Parts: sequence; C-alpha cells; structure tokens
Amino acid sequence: MRPTRRMVSFACFLPWVDSRWQQMSSWAWLCGVFALLIRDVRKLHMLHVHAIDVSNLEMKQSSESRRHLRRQVEAAQLEFVKDFCDLFIPLAALGYANPGIAAAGGMLSSAIGIKQEWSKIVAVSK
Repeated sequence: MRPTRRMVSFACFLPWVDSRWQQMSSWAWLCGVFALLIRDVRKLHMLHVHAIDVSNLEMKQSSESRRHLRRQVEAAQLEFVKDFCDLFIPLAALGYANPGIAAAGGMLSSAIGIKQEWSKIVAVSK
C-alpha cells in the first residue's frame, strides 16, 4: 500500500499530537492524584474526629471498637502514603520532578499495594 498525500501530511503532525496528548493525560493524572490526596486527608480528619469522640466516651466503648478504629486509621495512613508516592509519577512526566524520585515513589507505592492485598488474602484465609 502506497502512502497517499493525505497520510504523509497527517504523519507530519503525529509527533506534536503525541506529545500534546501525553502532556494533557499527565495533567489529568496529576489532577486525579490530587483528588485522591484530598479524599485521604478528609478521611484521616474524619477518623481523627471520631477518635476524639471515642476517647471522650471511653467508658462506653469497648476495646474491640478502639482496635477497629486503630486499624481504620492505619489503613487510611497507608493509603495516603501510597497516593502521595504516586504524585511524583505525573510530576516527572511533566518535567517537574526527577524521574528517579518518581521511580522510587512508584516502587514504594507498589510495595504498599502488595502489602494491602496480601493482608486481605491473609484475613480471608483465617
């Protein structure tokens, strides 16, 4: 199949379209990660407020509910750290962060994700 004039003229724009698309998708990814971080901060704040209420009503609360609250706080903190590490990946793609830092953040985020999934598997098997 021989390339037509239309195909050749469109091929000249592909590098620009590709880089523009990559930049826009990185910005969208960055906005999504910021939204996740805001959600995580809100969840940690709500759990902190709930923990204050539980400590004020300590006589009425059982140790099981405090243990459950502690597990929720730990899970929310891990989720925040994971999302914060993911923040550096689109920043590096946009040129605002070192790619090495983005790689380290991605590895840490993946390790946290594996730990979270492994704890779910272990909890189900018990």
